[in-house]
Amino acid sequence: MFNIDKNKIIPGTYDPIFKAILTTNKRYLAEIISGITNLDLEEVYNNIVIKNNEFPISNYKEKRKISDLVVEVDRTIINIEMNRFYYKKLYKKNNKYLYKIVNVYDDAETFIQINIDNFNRTKDIITEYKMLSTNNFEDEESIIKYRVNLALIEEKYYNGFELTKLEKELLLLRIDDKVILSELSKGDKVMKEVNDKLVFLNDERMKELEYDYYEKLRYEATESGKEEGLEIGRKEGIKEGIKEGIKEGKKVGKNEIAKKMINMNMDIKVISDITGLSIDEINKIK
Repeated sequence: MFNIDKNKIIPGTYDPIFKAILTTNKRYLAEIISGITNLDLEEVYNNIVIKNNEFPISNYKEKRKISDLVVEVDRTIINIEMNRFYYKKLYKKNNKYLYKIVNVYDDAETFIQINIDNFNRTKDIITEYKMLSTNNFEDEESIIKYRVNLALIEEKYYNGFELTKLEKELLLLRIDDKVILSELSKGDKVMKEVNDKLVFLNDERMKELEYDYYEKLRYEATESGKEEGLEIGRKEGIKEGIKEGIKEGKKVGKNEIAKKMINMNMDIKVISDITGLSIDEINKIK
């Protein structure tokens, strides 16, 4: 059994946490989108709509594709992807999601993909890319990509440089230490809400959720670079996770967790992803 530091949390770079944070704090989501893309903040905040993030399959050979987040602002479709680890085909995967979005939302005017990278592969904190037409090699103005370098923001923070508000907001997703999260969010209502949500999602009441115990072990093993620890953590996490799930499940059932999430106005699909309950089951609870 691993000893888990009570001051540590699973960071927002993990998919369930990332999706829950962005879909339940509209202002935070709007500020991140506006800060990265330079779209008007109030226009984004007042018009943002969360869309279905599962893309239709175009042929029987195609695998099911689910992006992290797709939103619409007026007639602009924005896809946000959290890239926790770098691997050889990652950028190709990001591009496939972007092409899917262009094909699915053919009535949109502009398409934006924001890739939030939890690793250091770009020279700048925010890098903008524009597509070129293969016919005349001119900019394809309707399609824009951004890459955000979270590792570079953290490096800037630990080297004592002052961060912008946007950089602090983005760094909240990477930090796994409660003290630093509190320090970053101090004096800002929106960031304080994000901080509170991160802590809530890592609360003891959430232990029976499928990803919690296993992902804590996996995160620690991965961060320390111990591949053997990762494999041990996987096996131990599954075994201990079952024990913890049975133990904690007797105290707080999935229905109770769903009720708490409903009371927090969390998106039904996110509740379904986290609890494993169907949307129909959640609607009955609601």
